[in-house]
Amino acid sequence: VDPLSPENELIMAPGPLTGTSAPTAARYMAVTKSPLTGTITRSNSGGFFGAKLKHSGFDMIIFSGKSDHPVYLYVHDNNAEIRDAAHVWGKDVFETDDILKNETGVNVSVACIGPAGENMVRFAAIINDKHRAAGRNGVGAVMASKNLKAVVVSTGKMPQIGHAGKYRDTLTAMIKKVKANPVT
Repeated sequence: VDPLSPENELIMAPGPLTGTSAPTAARYMAVTKSPLTGTITRSNSGGFFGAKLKHSGFDMIIFSGKSDHPVYLYVHDNNAEIRDAAHVWGKDVFETDDILKNETGVNVSVACIGPAGENMVRFAAIINDKHRAAGRNGVGAVMASKNLKAVVVSTGKMPQIGHAGKYRDTLTAMIKKVKANPVT
């Protein structure tokens, strides 16, 4: 599969503890076949996007195919809505973030591509929260190859923890261990 073909999938997924109170668990992964290396790659990023994606009710989003025009995905209230993005195509990530926040609400996180992604530069990044980058191996170029300008997620409910007592005990023990380590 050619990395920039419609058949290549782009997966965006937060970790299993992302969006919980666990420290250092605020990341998401972008996984795809790289246009830079031709191999399966993953790139991760911090910020609020991963937690908001998890809170939106989705554990993962898989993009396949290609839109016939620029679009963005708006994820909110356990729903996913494809919207036209012609008005932000050609804009940089800062403008795109501002415009899409104005359209969808202040309490959202935007992961988008800028001119490098749109031009399918083989090492283009996906930028979220204006300053965070999933910047390895051209995941932004793959996003552009689908005519996908952005993914916008709004905050929903915090994920429920299956065994809350065990979770708290494990978290407390982990924090004590980190605090006791002279390296940290």
